[in-house]
Amino acid sequence: MPCYHYVCDSCGYDDLVFRNVRAVTDRYTCPTCNALMRRDYKKELAGPPREFPQPIEMHSLALNSREEIADFARRNPEVEISADPDDPLFGVPLARNRHQKLAILKNEGWEERN
Repeated sequence: MPCYHYVCDSCGYDDLVFRNVRAVTDRYTCPTCNALMRRDYKKELAGPPREFPQPIEMHSLALNSREEIADFARRNPEVEISADPDDPLFGVPLARNRHQKLAILKNEGWEERN
């Protein structure tokens, strides 16, 4: 799914929005101040950032035990995953970018469908 870059002139917030091509508009409502954001074509031409500001929490692949987490970590050594049961993200793989997310899904025998 394509990503579009929007910037809020009121508060300075900028956002990457993943949308179906049919649903894209030149304006998007700012989640911070509810002002209309404008689409920033220059940032889109530069391409998406190498990493997202916050990691993608892959709850659909969440694991339930330390053994499952250890097996997952062996198959996906570059992926961050907490084995601490007190951590709210216990067993949830964290992808740093879309490419890593797709690689994790492929490695685990899943596919993305949106």
